[in-house]
Amino acid sequence: VFFESRGNLSTLKQYIRRHVDRMREGRFSVQDFIFHHEVRPPDEYKGLGPLAAQAVRRSGASWPSPGERFSFVVAEGPPGSRLADVAVIPGEVTGGRPVQAEVEAGRTPLYVNIEYYLERQIGPALHRLFMLVRGPNGLQGQVDVRRWIAEGPRPRRRDVAASTLRSSCSSASAMLNMAAGFTCQACGQRAGARISGTAGLCAECQRGGAVQRLLDGMSQRSHWEKRVEGCREVCMRCSNSAAMEEDCRNIYCKVFFRKVNAQLQLSGCVVPKSWPAAVDW
Repeated sequence: VFFESRGNLSTLKQYIRRHVDRMREGRFSVQDFIFHHEVRPPDEYKGLGPLAAQAVRRSGASWPSPGERFSFVVAEGPPGSRLADVAVIPGEVTGGRPVQAEVEAGRTPLYVNIEYYLERQIGPALHRLFMLVRGPNGLQGQVDVRRWIAEGPRPRRRDVAASTLRSSCSSASAMLNMAAGFTCQACGQRAGARISGTAGLCAECQRGGAVQRLLDGMSQRSHWEKRVEGCREVCMRCSNSAAMEEDCRNIYCKVFFRKVNAQLQLSGCVVPKSWPAAVDW
């Protein structure tokens, strides 16, 4: 793009910002963010060792053989978490778009930590490259790619990895979660005491628009169900076995991550168990 535009920095900035926005929206493949590092035997490390070695310990997998590479991804974690705590195997993360609603604690997903890759991997590499480019005044070092990346809009933090990465959860926090209220059957938002016991709707949905919300939820669920079934059919044809389809964890296959994302989106679709009785037809 830089050479095709004859060194036009505005075109370059728009191109980089456009792709950064796509990453932050979840429009990418997890395969592009997998690290493949070779690790030495554990007794050769004085401390915890590099991030790859810590990822092996956290995953509980058998230690790689000499010369074998271990694959891991840096996922989003709770505030203040260390990289060692969020380095996970690729099968534990999804690179898709945020789910439409909160899912159960036991099925809490892990997302790729895009900000880490932008700030620590992609941004510095591009910055070093374009620091050699001369700016409009003819001087080098006038192109600050890291500032372009930082200026872009950032999505609201999805603090969903905390419950999965914590080793245990106290009974007090569980009680707080129960006291937070119930979920509206139409919009999926927690509304506490404002939920109607007979209709299962929050105050806003009771005032109007509940039927359309329910129809939208059913439409979304149908869409993701078809996506999941389509991925499963591809997996069964590839493995020639229905049993292998569930056990396959091929991180080099794009269909695997598409299926993981579709299953996650499906689990987040809000569809009521029954039509609310108080809806004004």
